[in-house]
Amino acid sequence: MVLIKILRIKKIIDSLLELVSKDYNDLKTSYKNLQITSEALNDGNLTLTVGVSQYIISVLATDSISNIITKILAQTYIGYTATINDTDSVDFATTGTAILSINNLITGVDYLVSDREEDTFLYRLLNGNVDGDYNFYEQSKNIFLRDDLSSRKISTSLMFNKNKNEAPHIHIREAIRSKGNSNGIGGVIGGYHEMLDDSISDVYRDVKKGGYEVLVTSSNALETVLIGEVIYSLLIGAWETLADQFITFDMSVKELVFQYDSATPLYAKSISLDVQQENFIPSIMTEEFLNKISFNLESLD
Repeated sequence: MVLIKILRIKKIIDSLLELVSKDYNDLKTSYKNLQITSEALNDGNLTLTVGVSQYIISVLATDSISNIITKILAQTYIGYTATINDTDSVDFATTGTAILSINNLITGVDYLVSDREEDTFLYRLLNGNVDGDYNFYEQSKNIFLRDDLSSRKISTSLMFNKNKNEAPHIHIREAIRSKGNSNGIGGVIGGYHEMLDDSISDVYRDVKKGGYEVLVTSSNALETVLIGEVIYSLLIGAWETLADQFITFDMSVKELVFQYDSATPLYAKSISLDVQQENFIPSIMTEEFLNKISFNLESLD
Protein backbone atom coordinates (compact mmCIF):
# COMPACT_ATOMS: atom_id res chain seq x y z
CA MET A 1 0.00 0.00 0.00
CA VAL A 2 2.98 2.32 0.46
CA LEU A 3 3.79 2.16 -3.26
CA ILE A 4 0.17 2.88 -4.09
CA LYS A 5 0.33 6.10 -2.08
CA ILE A 6 3.33 7.46 -3.97
CA LEU A 7 1.73 6.33 -7.21
CA ARG A 8 -1.29 8.34 -6.17
CA ILE A 9 0.87 11.48 -6.04
CA LYS A 10 2.40 10.66 -9.43
CA LYS A 11 -1.03 10.17 -10.99
CA ILE A 12 -2.12 13.55 -9.63
CA ILE A 13 0.87 15.25 -11.29
CA ASP A 14 0.34 13.34 -14.55
CA SER A 15 -3.33 14.34 -14.58
CA LEU A 16 -2.48 18.01 -14.02
CA LEU A 17 0.03 17.96 -16.91
CA GLU A 18 -2.59 16.40 -19.17
CA LEU A 19 -5.12 18.99 -18.03
CA VAL A 20 -2.93 21.89 -19.21
CA SER A 21 -2.67 20.47 -22.73
CA LYS A 22 -6.34 19.49 -22.93
CA ASP A 23 -7.47 22.85 -21.55
CA TYR A 24 -5.47 24.75 -24.16
CA ASN A 25 -6.42 22.56 -27.12
CA ASP A 26 -10.11 22.51 -26.18
CA LEU A 27 -10.45 26.25 -25.57
CA LYS A 28 -7.86 27.82 -27.86
CA THR A 29 -9.34 28.53 -31.27
CA SER A 30 -12.47 26.51 -31.75
CA TYR A 31 -13.32 28.72 -34.74
CA LYS A 32 -11.43 30.78 -37.32
CA ASN A 33 -13.56 33.12 -39.37
CA LEU A 34 -12.89 34.07 -42.99
CA GLN A 35 -14.57 37.37 -43.82
CA ILE A 36 -15.24 38.36 -47.45
CA THR A 37 -15.07 42.17 -47.67
CA SER A 38 -15.22 42.99 -51.36
CA GLU A 39 -17.18 41.94 -54.43
CA ALA A 40 -14.72 43.67 -56.76
CA LEU A 41 -12.37 40.70 -57.10
CA ASN A 42 -9.86 40.31 -59.90
CA ASP A 43 -9.40 37.07 -61.81
CA GLY A 44 -6.89 34.80 -60.09
CA ASN A 45 -6.31 32.26 -57.39
CA LEU A 46 -7.25 32.79 -53.75
CA THR A 47 -4.70 30.95 -51.58
CA LEU A 48 -6.06 29.86 -48.18
CA THR A 49 -3.77 28.53 -45.48
CA VAL A 50 -5.92 26.51 -43.08
CA GLY A 51 -3.95 24.85 -40.31
CA VAL A 52 -0.72 23.80 -42.00
CA SER A 53 -2.14 23.12 -45.46
CA GLN A 54 -2.67 25.47 -48.41
CA TYR A 55 -5.71 25.42 -50.69
CA ILE A 56 -6.14 27.19 -54.05
CA ILE A 57 -9.57 28.67 -54.83
CA SER A 58 -10.05 30.01 -58.37
CA VAL A 59 -11.92 33.33 -58.35
CA LEU A 60 -13.18 35.63 -61.11
CA ALA A 61 -13.75 39.36 -61.18
CA THR A 62 -17.40 38.62 -61.89
CA ASP A 63 -17.80 36.37 -58.83
CA SER A 64 -20.20 37.60 -56.22
CA ILE A 65 -19.55 37.05 -52.53
CA SER A 66 -22.08 34.23 -52.63
CA ASN A 67 -20.19 32.54 -55.47
CA ILE A 68 -16.87 32.82 -53.64
CA ILE A 69 -18.36 31.33 -50.47
CA THR A 70 -19.82 28.47 -52.51
CA LYS A 71 -16.35 27.74 -53.95
CA ILE A 72 -14.73 27.87 -50.49
CA LEU A 73 -17.34 25.51 -49.03
CA ALA A 74 -16.85 23.07 -51.94
CA GLN A 75 -13.20 22.56 -50.95
CA THR A 76 -12.30 19.65 -48.62
CA TYR A 77 -10.06 20.71 -45.73
CA ILE A 78 -7.83 18.39 -43.72
CA GLY A 79 -8.80 18.48 -40.04
CA TYR A 80 -11.28 21.35 -40.46
CA THR A 81 -14.90 21.81 -41.44
CA ALA A 82 -15.97 24.90 -43.41
CA THR A 83 -19.50 26.13 -42.70
CA ILE A 84 -21.31 29.28 -43.81
CA ASN A 85 -21.53 31.85 -41.02
CA ASP A 86 -23.67 34.56 -42.60
CA THR A 87 -24.02 36.18 -46.01
CA ASP A 88 -20.38 37.20 -46.27
CA SER A 89 -18.24 34.88 -44.11
CA VAL A 90 -17.18 31.29 -43.56
CA ASP A 91 -16.24 29.60 -40.29
CA PHE A 92 -13.53 26.94 -40.12
CA ALA A 93 -14.37 24.73 -37.14
CA THR A 94 -11.71 22.59 -35.49
CA THR A 95 -11.08 20.84 -32.17
CA GLY A 96 -7.46 21.97 -32.09
CA THR A 97 -5.39 25.06 -32.73
CA ALA A 98 -5.39 26.69 -36.14
CA ILE A 99 -3.87 29.44 -38.24
CA LEU A 100 -5.96 30.89 -41.03
CA SER A 101 -4.26 33.30 -43.41
CA ILE A 102 -4.90 34.72 -46.84
CA ASN A 103 -2.23 35.10 -49.51
CA ASN A 104 -3.78 37.13 -52.32
CA LEU A 105 -3.42 40.89 -52.03
CA ILE A 106 -5.46 41.82 -55.09
CA THR A 107 -8.64 39.90 -54.33
CA GLY A 108 -10.02 42.20 -51.67
CA VAL A 109 -10.42 39.24 -49.30
CA ASP A 110 -9.76 39.85 -45.61
CA TYR A 111 -10.07 37.69 -42.53
CA LEU A 112 -10.95 37.97 -38.87
CA VAL A 113 -9.60 35.70 -36.14
CA SER A 114 -11.69 34.82 -33.11
CA ASP A 115 -10.49 32.49 -30.39
CA ARG A 116 -10.71 31.82 -26.65
CA GLU A 117 -7.03 31.80 -25.78
CA GLU A 118 -7.59 34.27 -22.96
CA ASP A 119 -9.74 31.64 -21.19
CA THR A 120 -6.96 29.06 -20.93
CA PHE A 121 -5.26 28.33 -17.61
CA LEU A 122 -1.79 29.21 -18.94
CA TYR A 123 -2.98 32.59 -20.26
CA ARG A 124 -4.79 33.55 -17.05
CA LEU A 125 -1.81 32.50 -14.94
CA LEU A 126 1.14 33.83 -16.94
CA ASN A 127 0.07 36.44 -19.47
CA GLY A 128 1.98 39.68 -18.90
CA ASN A 129 4.87 38.02 -17.05
CA VAL A 130 8.02 39.05 -18.94
CA ASP A 131 11.66 39.16 -17.85
CA GLY A 132 13.78 40.80 -20.53
CA ASP A 133 13.26 38.81 -23.71
CA TYR A 134 11.72 35.88 -21.82
CA ASN A 135 7.93 35.85 -22.13
CA PHE A 136 6.70 33.34 -19.56
CA TYR A 137 3.33 32.81 -21.23
CA GLU A 138 4.72 32.18 -24.71
CA GLN A 139 7.41 29.91 -23.26
CA SER A 140 4.83 27.99 -21.23
CA LYS A 141 2.98 27.10 -24.45
CA ASN A 142 6.22 25.87 -25.97
CA ILE A 143 7.01 23.74 -22.89
CA PHE A 144 3.64 22.30 -21.84
CA LEU A 145 2.22 21.67 -25.33
CA ARG A 146 5.12 19.57 -26.63
CA ASP A 147 3.99 16.31 -28.20
CA ASP A 148 5.43 12.80 -27.90
CA LEU A 149 7.84 13.45 -30.79
CA SER A 150 9.70 16.11 -28.81
CA SER A 151 12.75 14.96 -26.88
CA ARG A 152 12.06 17.73 -24.38
CA LYS A 153 8.49 16.83 -23.54
CA ILE A 154 7.95 16.90 -19.77
CA SER A 155 8.08 13.39 -18.28
CA THR A 156 7.58 12.00 -14.77
CA SER A 157 9.00 9.11 -12.77
CA LEU A 158 9.11 7.68 -9.27
CA MET A 159 12.08 8.49 -7.03
CA PHE A 160 15.06 10.29 -8.61
CA ASN A 161 15.87 9.38 -12.20
CA LYS A 162 19.46 10.50 -12.79
CA ASN A 163 19.17 9.63 -16.50
CA LYS A 164 16.82 12.60 -16.95
CA ASN A 165 19.26 15.46 -16.48
CA GLU A 166 18.89 17.60 -19.61
CA ALA A 167 15.22 17.44 -20.59
CA PRO A 168 12.60 18.74 -18.14
CA HIS A 169 11.56 15.99 -15.76
CA ILE A 170 9.44 15.68 -12.64
CA HIS A 171 10.69 13.23 -10.01
CA ILE A 172 8.17 12.12 -7.37
CA ARG A 173 9.74 10.77 -4.20
CA GLU A 174 8.71 10.02 -0.64
CA ALA A 175 11.10 12.03 1.54
CA ILE A 176 9.71 11.02 4.93
CA ARG A 177 6.96 9.02 6.59
CA SER A 178 6.16 9.64 10.24
CA LYS A 179 3.50 8.94 12.83
CA GLY A 180 0.10 10.44 12.17
CA ASN A 181 -1.95 12.23 14.79
CA SER A 182 -5.28 10.56 14.15
CA ASN A 183 -4.39 6.95 14.98
CA GLY A 184 -6.42 5.28 17.69
CA ILE A 185 -5.14 4.14 21.08
CA GLY A 186 -2.09 1.96 20.53
CA GLY A 187 -1.34 3.42 17.12
CA VAL A 188 -1.98 0.81 14.43
CA ILE A 189 -5.47 -0.66 14.62
CA GLY A 190 -6.26 -4.15 13.34
CA GLY A 191 -9.65 -5.60 12.54
CA TYR A 192 -12.30 -5.50 9.90
CA HIS A 193 -12.66 -2.17 8.11
CA GLU A 194 -14.98 -0.93 5.42
CA MET A 195 -12.94 -0.07 2.33
CA LEU A 196 -13.56 2.62 -0.30
CA ASP A 197 -15.35 0.12 -2.54
CA ASP A 198 -17.74 -0.70 0.38
CA SER A 199 -16.17 -4.13 0.88
CA ILE A 200 -15.14 -5.42 4.32
CA SER A 201 -11.54 -6.55 4.75
CA ASP A 202 -9.31 -7.76 7.60
CA VAL A 203 -6.62 -5.07 7.58
CA TYR A 204 -4.48 -2.89 9.79
CA ARG A 205 -5.27 0.82 9.67
CA ASP A 206 -2.15 2.95 9.92
CA VAL A 207 -2.34 6.74 9.68
CA LYS A 208 0.92 8.35 8.62
CA LYS A 209 2.18 11.81 7.82
CA GLY A 210 3.94 11.68 4.46
CA GLY A 211 6.37 14.13 2.99
CA TYR A 212 6.44 13.84 -0.79
CA GLU A 213 8.69 15.86 -3.06
CA VAL A 214 7.68 16.86 -6.55
CA LEU A 215 11.14 17.68 -7.88
CA VAL A 216 11.33 19.58 -11.18
CA THR A 217 14.72 19.39 -12.93
CA SER A 218 16.11 20.74 -16.19
CA SER A 219 19.40 21.97 -17.60
CA ASN A 220 17.54 25.21 -18.37
CA ALA A 221 17.08 27.25 -15.18
CA LEU A 222 14.19 29.39 -16.47
CA GLU A 223 12.43 26.29 -17.76
CA THR A 224 12.71 24.76 -14.29
CA VAL A 225 11.30 27.88 -12.64
CA LEU A 226 8.40 28.06 -15.09
CA ILE A 227 7.40 24.40 -14.81
CA GLY A 228 7.64 24.53 -11.03
CA GLU A 229 5.43 27.61 -10.81
CA VAL A 230 2.80 26.12 -13.13
CA ILE A 231 2.71 22.80 -11.23
CA TYR A 232 2.45 24.65 -7.91
CA SER A 233 -0.37 26.81 -9.27
CA LEU A 234 -2.20 23.77 -10.63
CA LEU A 235 -2.03 22.14 -7.19
CA ILE A 236 -3.37 25.33 -5.59
CA GLY A 237 -6.09 25.50 -8.22
CA ALA A 238 -7.16 21.95 -7.34
CA TRP A 239 -6.94 22.58 -3.60
CA GLU A 240 -10.48 21.59 -2.64
CA THR A 241 -10.27 18.33 -4.58
CA LEU A 242 -6.87 17.44 -3.12
CA ALA A 243 -7.87 18.38 0.43
CA ASP A 244 -10.76 15.95 0.10
CA GLN A 245 -8.36 13.12 -0.85
CA PHE A 246 -6.26 13.34 2.32
CA ILE A 247 -6.81 13.87 6.04
CA THR A 248 -4.52 16.93 5.85
CA PHE A 249 -2.80 18.54 2.86
CA ASP A 250 -0.24 21.35 2.71
CA MET A 251 2.59 22.53 0.42
CA SER A 252 5.87 24.42 0.46
CA VAL A 253 8.49 25.23 -2.21
CA LYS A 254 12.28 25.46 -2.35
CA GLU A 255 14.90 25.72 -5.09
CA LEU A 256 18.06 23.65 -5.41
CA VAL A 257 21.22 23.66 -7.51
CA PHE A 258 23.40 20.55 -7.47
CA GLN A 259 26.02 18.90 -9.62
CA TYR A 260 27.33 15.37 -10.04
CA ASP A 261 28.52 13.29 -13.03
CA SER A 262 27.92 16.12 -15.52
CA ALA A 263 29.87 19.37 -15.68
CA THR A 264 26.56 21.21 -16.14
CA PRO A 265 24.79 22.21 -12.89
CA LEU A 266 21.28 20.82 -12.50
CA TYR A 267 18.62 23.29 -11.44
CA ALA A 268 15.70 21.97 -9.43
CA LYS A 269 12.51 23.33 -7.97
CA SER A 270 11.07 21.17 -5.22
CA ILE A 271 7.40 21.30 -4.25
CA SER A 272 6.97 19.56 -0.90
CA LEU A 273 3.58 17.97 -0.30
CA ASP A 274 2.88 17.37 3.38
CA VAL A 275 -0.08 15.04 3.65
CA GLN A 276 -1.67 12.82 6.23
CA GLN A 277 -3.47 9.77 4.98
CA GLU A 278 -4.78 6.37 5.91
CA ASN A 279 -2.91 3.23 4.93
CA PHE A 280 -4.70 -0.11 5.03
CA ILE A 281 -2.32 -3.08 5.19
CA PRO A 282 -3.72 -6.62 4.72
CA SER A 283 -3.39 -8.73 7.87
CA ILE A 284 -1.31 -11.92 7.76
CA MET A 285 -2.72 -13.12 11.09
CA THR A 286 -5.22 -15.45 9.49
CA GLU A 287 -5.37 -19.21 9.67
CA GLU A 288 -5.25 -19.57 5.89
CA PHE A 289 -2.10 -17.45 5.63
CA LEU A 290 -0.30 -18.85 8.68
CA ASN A 291 -0.82 -22.45 7.52
CA LYS A 292 1.40 -21.60 4.54
CA ILE A 293 4.32 -20.58 6.79
CA SER A 294 6.76 -23.04 8.35
CA PHE A 295 8.52 -21.73 11.46
CA ASN A 296 11.84 -23.34 12.34
CA LEU A 297 12.62 -22.12 15.86
CA GLU A 298 15.43 -23.36 18.06
CA SER A 299 15.56 -23.10 21.84
CA LEU A 300 17.80 -20.38 23.22
CA ASP A 301 18.68 -22.52 26.27
